This record gives sequence, structure tokens and C-alpha cells, in this order.
Amino acid sequence: MKKYIVAFLMILGSVSGFAQKPHTAKDLLGKWEGKDSNSEVGGLFFLKNNKAILTARGSYSPAMNYTTDFTTNPVKIDLVVQNPKGRINIQGLLQFIDNNTIKFQLFPGGNRPGNFDPLYPQNIVILKRGGS
Repeated sequence: MKKYIVAFLMILGSVSGFAQKPHTAKDLLGKWEGKDSNSEVGGLFFLKNNKAILTARGSYSPAMNYTTDFTTNPVKIDLVVQNPKGRINIQGLLQFIDNNTIKFQLFPGGNRPGNFDPLYPQNIVILKRGGS
């Protein structure tokens, strides 16, 4: 009897794993907000045409371009800022926790690691769709 229960649980687990659809850039569209390690509210607006706006302390950045690579886990994201001095590429990582929550970390100095950097937990922010 115990074998049947274990087999049933294994089948159930594999079916639910196949039922989950992978996330795409379309799943990012919209407003995402959260609090950083200093309890400052901030977030991102992901717009159509690969544009994004950062928010922090009630201020908004100019619209910037972004690219994502959903073939990696966590997802690689690059925010491209145009300013009078030229083009700045800010690398980051994001991971969907669920459909309305993402884990997000930026690496302004470049050198994006393959995973979230636990040495800088203050740079990891949990963002909720529509607000915190």
C-alpha cells in the first residue's frame, strides 16, 4: 500500500511540474513595488516596447530600454540608460517567486554573477505587482 501512495505522489508532482508555464517578458508588464533594506519604497514600471521606469523616494527615472534573457534562471535583465555622457548598461537579475512577486537585484558596477549575490542582501528587493 505504501508503494502505491509514493507512486501516486510522484506522478502528481510530475504532472504539476509540467503544468507550470514558463514566464516571458509579457509577464513583467506593469507596475512592481517593494521596500529596500532601508524601508524605502521603490519599484519599476515595465512598459511595452521594452521600456522601463525606475521609481525611488517618490522620483521617477526617465524611460530606459531593457532587455531580458528568460532562458536563464534567474532571468538576466539589462537596463540601458541614455544620458548626455553616453550609454550606461546596468545589469541585474530577477526571478518570479509567483505570478505577482519577483525577486530583483541590480549590479550597477557590472560583473553580474550567475545568481543572486548573498553578500549584498541589501541590494535584493522583493517587488509585488501593483504595489507592496
